[in-house]
Amino acid sequence: MKKQKILIVEDEVIIALHLKNLIQCLGKYECASVSSGEHAVELSKSFEPDLIFMDINLDGQINGIEAARQIRTKKDVPVVFVSAFTDEDTIEEAKRTNPAGYLTKPIYAHEVEKTLTAVLHKEKHFSASYEVQNVSTKEYGGILETPIMALPLFILHPEE
Repeated sequence: MKKQKILIVEDEVIIALHLKNLIQCLGKYECASVSSGEHAVELSKSFEPDLIFMDINLDGQINGIEAARQIRTKKDVPVVFVSAFTDEDTIEEAKRTNPAGYLTKPIYAHEVEKTLTAVLHKEKHFSASYEVQNVSTKEYGGILETPIMALPLFILHPEE
């Protein structure tokens, strides 16, 4: 079975590493990551992702919303925004790109897993969620889950 390709566009290195490790632990996914909108646009042409997790505030000249807009003019790839920006203007601007979702930081493993499953397996009941949640921990699989950027890498990828 062919690995599905996930592009992570995140300028915070530790968040990008955690997200990449988490996604790879969840299934047979090939991940690539870049830190700027310009690099995302360029890499999306050759990497041909099945899904993009896109931060909004990025290194470089264009933000994640503009990068998503440019990528989607060439290929209809689902984009899930991952951002700490929760103001109405930013969310409305992001919505105009017709994203597959909008996850607010800090993000949790169950949100990433639910999004991957829903978007890549085209679940009909999935709808993009733009609700802002102000919760620092959640229960996941019977344990209290902390934000992924607070977890050491060895917890997410124990074989290393």
